[in-house]
Amino acid sequence: MGKASTAVKQTNQTDTNNIRQDNKLSDWSQNQFQNQQTGILDTINNYNATSPYKAYTGATVAGMTPDQVRARQLANQNVGSQDGILGQSQDAYNRGLAYDPSNVSQYYNPYEQDVVNASGAYMDENLQKSIAQNQARATQSGAYGGSRHGVADAELERTSNMDKAKMMSDLRYKGYGDAQNVGFQNQQAQFQGAAGLQGLAGASKGLQQADVSQLEQLGATQREIEQARVLADKAEFDQESADRYRRFLAELQSRQGILNSTPMVTNTGVVNNSKSSSTDVGVSGTGGIF
Repeated sequence: MGKASTAVKQTNQTDTNNIRQDNKLSDWSQNQFQNQQTGILDTINNYNATSPYKAYTGATVAGMTPDQVRARQLANQNVGSQDGILGQSQDAYNRGLAYDPSNVSQYYNPYEQDVVNASGAYMDENLQKSIAQNQARATQSGAYGGSRHGVADAELERTSNMDKAKMMSDLRYKGYGDAQNVGFQNQQAQFQGAAGLQGLAGASKGLQQADVSQLEQLGATQREIEQARVLADKAEFDQESADRYRRFLAELQSRQGILNSTPMVTNTGVVNNSKSSSTDVGVSGTGGIF
């Protein structure tokens, strides 16, 4: 506390030079000083008790939204999800490459041999009919059993066997060509299937990426909104703390002002062996305690 400045007007009547002067702060001034000092300390203690410093414990950065979490999960799940389809595509392509046009046994029509056998049997039956007709004609002409009859039957049989061999050869040749065509068509089908599976894998991946991207965009928008709310909560906390501190400072300044403006009054006493006289003197305000 600053030292009080006084202006004293003193009148002494003494018979000796043995003088003692006593200065004492008046009771009113003491009460005023004590009240304001107590008020300042109470203000500080109340602020410390009701508004101690508290660090902000809330979030300052918005967390990932459910859509963003879902997008991440989908992205993880989609890694390698096309491997199965691509594996099937590779298998189909390899089957196409494995086709050997010189080995088409697996592509033969299973009924081809039946057709060849039936056609041969039909020609054998026709041969027997032709031989029977020759015999009938030879009998009618009286030449049955003769050389001419034998020659005619042999020629008929030779011609029929040649026709039968050619017919069966043509059927087998055609069957071979058909088997080659079937094998070639199967090869092309394998290649086309491989390409189709690759396209399916690519389309599937594209759709999955689109889903992830859409979820990320939705999540980003939601997170921006959440971030704004988080920052608003932090700003509200800071504003409340600042308001409490301003109110605290305002009360301190108010009480300090009252203390500084309170007049301090002293009682001055002068005493000697014969008589004493005293005069009350006004004193200007004292300095603050801080």
